[in-house]
Amino acid sequence: MLLSCKMFTLFPRPECRCKYMIVITLCALILATTTKHCAPGVSGSSADDITALLAFQATVRGSHSALASWKANVDGSFTPCNGWTGVGCDTLGNVVNVTLASLSLYATLPAEIGLLTSMQVLDLFATNLTGAIPAELGNCTSLKLLDLSQNSLTGVIPATLGQLRQLQYLQLNSNFLEGDLPPELGQCSSLTNLLFYGNSLSGGIPAELGQLSQLNILRGGGNSNLTGILPPELSNCTQLTELGFAITGLHGSIPPEYGMLTNLTIFKVYSSNLTGSIPPELGNCTSLQYLYLEQNQLTGIIPPELGNLQQLLELNLWFNELTGEIPVSLGNCKSLQSMEISDNQLTGTIPKELGQLQSLWALYMTGNKLEGSIPPEIGNCSSLADLQLDRNQLSGTIPPELGSLTQLSNLLLWENQLTGPLPSSLGNCNKLANIDVSGNSLNGSIPPALFLLPMLEKLTLGSNQFSGEIPTNIDQSTGLLRLRLSNNSLSGTVSTLLVSFESLVHHELFSLSVAVLEVPLWFFFQLIIVVL
Repeated sequence: MLLSCKMFTLFPRPECRCKYMIVITLCALILATTTKHCAPGVSGSSADDITALLAFQATVRGSHSALASWKANVDGSFTPCNGWTGVGCDTLGNVVNVTLASLSLYATLPAEIGLLTSMQVLDLFATNLTGAIPAELGNCTSLKLLDLSQNSLTGVIPATLGQLRQLQYLQLNSNFLEGDLPPELGQCSSLTNLLFYGNSLSGGIPAELGQLSQLNILRGGGNSNLTGILPPELSNCTQLTELGFAITGLHGSIPPEYGMLTNLTIFKVYSSNLTGSIPPELGNCTSLQYLYLEQNQLTGIIPPELGNLQQLLELNLWFNELTGEIPVSLGNCKSLQSMEISDNQLTGTIPKELGQLQSLWALYMTGNKLEGSIPPEIGNCSSLADLQLDRNQLSGTIPPELGSLTQLSNLLLWENQLTGPLPSSLGNCNKLANIDVSGNSLNGSIPPALFLLPMLEKLTLGSNQFSGEIPTNIDQSTGLLRLRLSNNSLSGTVSTLLVSFESLVHHELFSLSVAVLEVPLWFFFQLIIVVL
């Protein structure tokens, strides 16, 4: 029997990566306990093994050809170790591996599956399973990997799975499982990966999971009816590298004990009901790379201790009730790529120390109460592509140093109290596609260099104090889809504007779909307002 090892895709969205060590470990496990073919001298499979496999085959409602090899020999005997698809055996003929991942079986798990007491691997990932997980599966005490993920299983998670003391990988995610998470899972002392996200589970997170001293990955997000608190006992799982309970009904505070999880690289509990403050002890999680706590009800300050997280790549605290100033210490997070702290109640100024973040590509501070000027040092963030500081109380001028941001694509500074001119140096940002500085008190003329930006699509300058003539090179901005200049003191001859507009209209008509043809009409309306 030819062996195959499935590459597990355990982690979607920005932390996506292949778990090569998991795959290598599983392949080594399978190779160590199976043979490619039933070699001379290998004993035949037990009657229990054959009964279990045939009972499973009998439930298949999909492609029967997938298990066509599961049939009797000419003499009426059954030899699963001799070429049965997805079945691996040890030298004694015991079935130790059933790997049928991604086959369209449309099957159910019969109670007889519990007869496979020597089975170490059961991989039925994405096989369109339906029905319940039988309690008898708890009799398969040799199991080291159980993957039933991405199916349509219903019912509860059997408490009998707690009998699987050798189980290392339990993946039940992306099903329709209901009921409480059984505390008996805390008895699976060898467990390293526990995934049950994307179900309809309810109840709380059992404190008994804190007994899993070998646990590396615990993910239970996407269970909106999962309630209760984050158990402090999980801090005993000191080998944890990933902890995720996003999009749940969890409430209460983040246990300060989680600061003991020094191996933690991913901590995601967003879109839940967490309250209280962010514990400063999280600054001790020095391996942390992704901290996602957005869309909760967290209060208090952003702990300065987060500046100790030298490995941090993404910090997302958006849409909470955080107060106080942005810690200067965040400038020490030299690996930081994205900082999202929008829609809080943060005050004070933007720390100039953030200009030290050379890897930062996204800085979102929208919708706070930030004051003072935009630090010129932000122009040192050479990787910055998205800068959103709108809806604050920022004052002073727009730093010309922002023109050094050659990767900048999105610049949103609208609804602040900014004054002075719009820097012509922004014409150096050749990747700029969207500029919105509306609702400020900017003055002076519109820099003609803006209309030479090759990627520019949206230019929103309305409700300022701009004056002078609209640059005549507007027609050179051939990709421009939206231009808002109203509520300024701009001038220009109607003929020049119409010629420029006519050029853009023809460009739009020939390059845009019918669904977008309303853009030039609106664009024309804006120009008429400007002229009047």
